[in-house]
Amino acid sequence: MSIDLAIQGTVAARHGPEIARDRGTSDSAPPAKPKEQASGPSPMNPSLNFDPSTGLVIMEFRDKAGEVSSSIPSKRQIDAYRRGARDTLPTSA
Repeated sequence: MSIDLAIQGTVAARHGPEIARDRGTSDSAPPAKPKEQASGPSPMNPSLNFDPSTGLVIMEFRDKAGEVSSSIPSKRQIDAYRRGARDTLPTSA
């Protein structure tokens, strides 16, 4: 059994000077300014945390200060899961 395989040529990767030359621009153009960044590392958004008391993975969204601004499930829902888990625990007799 024979497999016919055709490979087509590709364009070689180009870098800075070649791209500028193709666009008709010069290399002496000033580079674009980087975006302003807040001081310190920005919080990772969203973050996933495991809550062992409920057995849930919680997705947390943080604000610029790093504080949790919202979560999935919500704080109210997490509290309900905790109450439900506490209420269903077997009591020792």
